[in-house]
Amino acid sequence: MRVVQLLKTHAGRVPNPVSESTRQAHARIRGADVAVSVCPYCAVGCSQLIYTKDGRIIDIEGNYESPIN
Repeated sequence: MRVVQLLKTHAGRVPNPVSESTRQAHARIRGADVAVSVCPYCAVGCSQLIYTKDGRIIDIEGNYESPIN
């Protein structure tokens, strides 16, 4: 709290440094379809989450719910 008071007295009113476009930004996987698959690179068979939007893959990550991972 003291730091905020010092800033106000030192620099006057400090404007919000976050732009409108930054406030409207969101994760690219928001609204994407999710499919569960298996990683093809070795014989372990780790589970993957594949995110698609408009028929295109936009992200692939490990499935945190899989006991193999």
